[in-house]
Amino acid sequence: MIPDTPEGIILEAVIEGMAAYYSEQLSQNIKRGQRASAAKAQSTGGNRPLGYLTDPDKKFIIDPESAPTVKLVFDLYAQGQTIAQIVRELNARGHRTLKGKPFTHNSLRTMLKNEKYIGIYTYKDEVRLENAIPPIVDTATFYKVQEMLKYNQRAAAHKNAKVEYLLTEKLFCGKCGAMMVGVSGTSKTGNRHHYYYCHNQRKKLCTKKPVRQVWIENLVLEYIINLVKDEDMIEFIAENTYQYYLERNTETSYTESLRQALADIEKFIANLVRAIEQGIINEATKRRMDELEEQKGEIKIALAEARLKENLGLNKERILHFLHQFTNMDYTDIECQKRLIKIFLNSVFVYDDKVVLTFNYSGDNRTITLKEIDAGLQQGVRLPPPPPNNKDSPLWWVFIVFV
Repeated sequence: MIPDTPEGIILEAVIEGMAAYYSEQLSQNIKRGQRASAAKAQSTGGNRPLGYLTDPDKKFIIDPESAPTVKLVFDLYAQGQTIAQIVRELNARGHRTLKGKPFTHNSLRTMLKNEKYIGIYTYKDEVRLENAIPPIVDTATFYKVQEMLKYNQRAAAHKNAKVEYLLTEKLFCGKCGAMMVGVSGTSKTGNRHHYYYCHNQRKKLCTKKPVRQVWIENLVLEYIINLVKDEDMIEFIAENTYQYYLERNTETSYTESLRQALADIEKFIANLVRAIEQGIINEATKRRMDELEEQKGEIKIALAEARLKENLGLNKERILHFLHQFTNMDYTDIECQKRLIKIFLNSVFVYDDKVVLTFNYSGDNRTITLKEIDAGLQQGVRLPPPPPNNKDSPLWWVFIVFV
């Protein structure tokens, strides 16, 4: 398990990226088989839609028992009933989903968007076949429902627009050191404004004024973007991360503990199987067998992930390749901004006259505190990154930005 240190955060991001790449390679054979089935409009596995069965050739056929439920859902929505009303009515009538569970908002919304119900077979963005499945719903009703879904979704999105505060758990008050949290308020003109607010200010324990969300987030992102475009800095981060990986990769106790746990579980299962063979079987033994099988599956997954991390063949060049992806990203994309902040930013302290930013490439496992900033920094000085082999150098690379 990789600890939550600054280098560990970057290393974890690198390993996750590489693991995803190898997992994608391993799944190619499965995908090829699924594409071949999709070309014939056959089931590719997973859950079939409610209202259908599959024949011996894996073709979809109408299920006479559940197809009327599907048609009822579309008719009720087209007549103007809300999803909440339809869910209540279906459950009250005793109708159930494909898994035999009560209907929910999500299961119903998924059903209403499924083109299979008008005979269209789709597989990802690769295959789309018209008239490939026997339809359950007429096209006029289906497309009326799609328009109503879009209209209702836009109305709900406008009403419940959610604001993401990118610096949550990263932003701290420069006066008292408390975490700053995202808040919003409406002005006299009716405009909505968003801020970060010192948690202690709410308790009347601090006098720090709120800071505007857009201002502080743009300032932080500007410095992170400059960082990832600095080739010398990327080289420095890659070297430190690789050295950290070499140190951590010699530790195999976690993998060994998983192997031992798996062996113990398998021993318990074997003993339970022998007891069942001797006629000792009841609800308790069945329940215990299910628990052991579930634990065995979880340990196998954890062990596979641990082995994958041990055998990735990680080197400095691969770390550099991972880090270079951030130099040409769309920095206006919210998901890109989240990744930059999660991977590279350690903490931000906001004073009345300056902002202090610290980044994730040190050798320490703490978020730098207000006391350490005030004790260890000279105002107006930008501390350079420590050389990889100089353990007496500062543990963080710090920017002080005067405002």
